[in-house]
Amino acid sequence: MEPRTSAPEQRLKTIETLAAAGIPVGVSLAPVIPGLNDSEMPAILKRARENGAGFAFYTMVRLPHGVKDLFVEWLHREFPDRAEKVINRIKEIRDGKLNSSEFGTRMTGTGEIADSIAQLFDLTCQKYGINARESRLRKDLFIGRQDGQFDLFGQ
Repeated sequence: MEPRTSAPEQRLKTIETLAAAGIPVGVSLAPVIPGLNDSEMPAILKRARENGAGFAFYTMVRLPHGVKDLFVEWLHREFPDRAEKVINRIKEIRDGKLNSSEFGTRMTGTGEIADSIAQLFDLTCQKYGINARESRLRKDLFIGRQDGQFDLFGQ
């Protein structure tokens, strides 16, 4: 869906590399598109955890302004057999519209479909131990540096 982004295996390798270096790492599942990719959530979370991810969150598809028209056109071109189903599911999580900018629900949606996706996410995270512990920011470990940025892996 995102032609200019890293391939999934490369993303998993990055998670693994960061986790092996002791860096807390997580995944963002976005955009979750009801009827198109929401069913992939458990497999993505499982692989992310296997590679060292400790936390995750998701964002439901958002289609503000001109993005809506581009998305609908793309959907009909790439998934003609499912386009109307997906559009209707998005409308179901957005109170009959393709987008909602309402604070508190714009990232997760509302209604039964949004609730079932949230439940799937929560249960899958619980199953794999994702988001199981709260990480606290330790400010006492920060060391100021005047001459630029630290090298991530000390090389």
